[in-house]
Amino acid sequence: MLISLKLWPPLDVGAEEQQWLRAVFEASDRNRSGLLERSDLRTLLNAANLGNVGQATIESALGSEKVRGMRLIGHLNFAQATRLLIALQMPSDDEVAALYRRYCSAARLSADDEEKDGDASLLQMPLMTLEEWATFQREEQSEEEDSRALFEERISVSRNIRVPMGEVGPAPELKLDQGLTLDDFRRQLLHPTNSAVDERKLAAAPDVFSHPLSHYWISCSHNSYLVGDQLTSRASADMYRRVLLEGCRCIEVDLADGADGEPEVTHVHALTSRIKFIDVLEAIDEAAFETSPLPIIISVEMHCGPEQQQRCSELMRVVFGRKILMPEEAIRCAAVLSPTSLAGRILIKGKPERILPPRAASKTGRSSIGGGRSEASRLSESTEANRASLLGDGSFHPSESRSTHRVPTEASSEGAPGSEVDSGSAPRRQLEVTRLDTLGEAVPGLQEQSSLEESAGAGRRVQWLAMPGRLTTLSATTDIDQAEDTGATLEAYSVALSAAMNSSHSSARFSARPSALRVGARKLLRQVTTPVELAKRQKGAARYVDPAMLRVTALRSCGIDARQTSWPTPIITVSEARMAAIEQSGLGEGESPHDVFLRRLTRVYPAGTRVASSNMDPLPCWRLGAQMVALNYQTNDTPVQLNRALFALDSGYGYVLKPPELRSAGDEWPPSRENLKCFSLQILGLHRLPTRREHRPVLDSSLHHAFEPALSGHPAPPDPTGAVQNAAVSVELHTVGGFCCISRTLPLPNRTVHRMVVQLTSRHAPTLHCLAAEPRETILRVCVHDGEAVVAYEAVVLGALRAGYRCLLLRSSNGTPIRLCALLLHIKESVEPNMREAGRALFNALHTAVEERDARIEQLESVVDTLREELAVLRGQVHSAQRETGSEALEA
Repeated sequence: MLISLKLWPPLDVGAEEQQWLRAVFEASDRNRSGLLERSDLRTLLNAANLGNVGQATIESALGSEKVRGMRLIGHLNFAQATRLLIALQMPSDDEVAALYRRYCSAARLSADDEEKDGDASLLQMPLMTLEEWATFQREEQSEEEDSRALFEERISVSRNIRVPMGEVGPAPELKLDQGLTLDDFRRQLLHPTNSAVDERKLAAAPDVFSHPLSHYWISCSHNSYLVGDQLTSRASADMYRRVLLEGCRCIEVDLADGADGEPEVTHVHALTSRIKFIDVLEAIDEAAFETSPLPIIISVEMHCGPEQQQRCSELMRVVFGRKILMPEEAIRCAAVLSPTSLAGRILIKGKPERILPPRAASKTGRSSIGGGRSEASRLSESTEANRASLLGDGSFHPSESRSTHRVPTEASSEGAPGSEVDSGSAPRRQLEVTRLDTLGEAVPGLQEQSSLEESAGAGRRVQWLAMPGRLTTLSATTDIDQAEDTGATLEAYSVALSAAMNSSHSSARFSARPSALRVGARKLLRQVTTPVELAKRQKGAARYVDPAMLRVTALRSCGIDARQTSWPTPIITVSEARMAAIEQSGLGEGESPHDVFLRRLTRVYPAGTRVASSNMDPLPCWRLGAQMVALNYQTNDTPVQLNRALFALDSGYGYVLKPPELRSAGDEWPPSRENLKCFSLQILGLHRLPTRREHRPVLDSSLHHAFEPALSGHPAPPDPTGAVQNAAVSVELHTVGGFCCISRTLPLPNRTVHRMVVQLTSRHAPTLHCLAAEPRETILRVCVHDGEAVVAYEAVVLGALRAGYRCLLLRSSNGTPIRLCALLLHIKESVEPNMREAGRALFNALHTAVEERDARIEQLESVVDTLREELAVLRGQVHSAQRETGSEALEA
């Protein structure tokens, strides 16, 4: 062991690279001897994802002066195995090596290399000098900055982070006049400072945030508190920290009554856990302006009763203080509200003030808010009475004696509110109590308490079920799509309820209501709401919003069809399905969605059927001008990847200025362009792709990874049994507007595509041409595939690419950057004529010419018809004259 360590000189690499190489070596060293036998070589290569390397290449590398050892002593130590891996990963006969030789003209021998080996002829290699580096930077990278300063900085970084692999003696000190070896040159190309994304193109212009709020796309989260799916996952205050630190500027809070009088955040239409509202507020206040100074919008979905609505308002005032934009300030400054003027402020979005309809008042003229209280008020009182039955442990204990109930009857709504009605002699509309014994057995944790009610004024049957820790209402007939943000059908409970109803006990119990059985078995438990929410949905009843909440609500909802609104800062809330219909058919009456969304903020939320927290495609919504598309950030699918790429623009502050055509009424988006921007991508190589079960997350790349870290992934060592054998790379273009395509050839073929796949096994580096009319609004998505699975990807704005030999740093499937993993690209930027636009112009010109020709032909045909008619008249006159002349001749 000591002999093998001292025989060969140490190799200097970066600390991160050494850590990964050590993990690969340990994964291959099955007997933990510190030496690899020949039989372990294939395991070593698989752990490094180099399983496709041929045996001839391996033998050549083993016999090279860089490695040595295997042919002499029959095994490799860590330093030699590392040299082998580097020799295989950094070949001397590829495109990068040819580029290096092109700019490196002299062959010099490092004084340190002479001291280490003593034989200069063995390790003689060309070294790139400062002048040659500057020439390369200027001609290939199009960088005119101080190349000497950059050269010194990178050499200094290399000197500071390098450590000896063989652990023998101190690390050799790099000198500026040494230059760069081929391996050093390749490492510089793969360094994060040589990223394919130009940070200068992502930076915000000086006055970019001085426009009205409606002129921006705003990063928006849906059900921001959920860690997983929409039905049963955990709610967490740390999710607010995570999404805010990731750049999100619009978050959602669903509020429900808490059992202890403190409001809670939960998905009220599902079985998710609950967290205290105060914890959510503290999390928001802590992370609100850490990564962006621009304003935050909190979309409040209120399901609380009046008392806890007042508590919500109080808590927001206490925690946020003067950060809240009050309604009176919004009214006063409505004309000048911009991200800059609202920096550091918090805007609350909620429902507008509602006035009870006339039918809610008594016939005797009493006010429904005074003596004739509304259904919402009475039902709220019933809710508070039921909540008093909740014990300290959160379980519900129904009263054994239910002889009388406060129920809303027609009589009470006309002046006798709150009258007590006997259960046995109540009229038809009173509350009717039924016990479901078998339901408690079929569904564990579900209490055996329920009641069946036909709601006053609506005639709908509603099932009330008490569950541990909460009191919920299950509507049997309300369509799930009527709710703004419902969850999905609670299938497990529905099945259990159906089974209970079909049992012998339930059959006898529900024999008097066979229709209720048929309806309940299919639709019961489709929507979970609080009793206050039930009152909101009753026909003729207003959706109650407490004045305390109105005093902190600066953004108030309005309908998309509303022509006028009295509130100066309205916001439209639109469902995914409605937005799809608008995209297909417009709004009707000649008004474009673009003009409507230009006047008002718009938030689009996903369909309630997305129970797995999948996401809708945000591109059509952005294309129509909608500012906020609510996405489930916990799911890193393609929509979230595109969202992250777009909102990297304008310094990543969560507000992206829309193009000029979407900021002015009457303009057309996308506009016509005579030229297309072309980015030609030559894929030179894929470096250090993790194995299938290996994880190398860069958790220090962003602050948000510290919260709910399971979503970012945990480190895992290389797995020799999970090597990716035949990796393929797909290149896709996604655009908010304008023509875009990918092609292997120029000029463009007649048939264009938006996605192409290339294999990395060929020696020839493929080149793909990515063309876009609107490069700033077009997103490039590059994915590495292992069969059908995407194992690494990156999504960036196409217009933010920079020319030259660059590396595209890749992310894992959960969106976290992968340490040391990158695609090496050669990017060339050019301009191509927009043949489609030219063809469209030519077609329009030809169409106009044809129309003019047809009009001229029609005009000439009309003239010919007129002449024919005149000729016929003349012929008739001639014939008449001839007949008269002939008659006169005969008479003579």
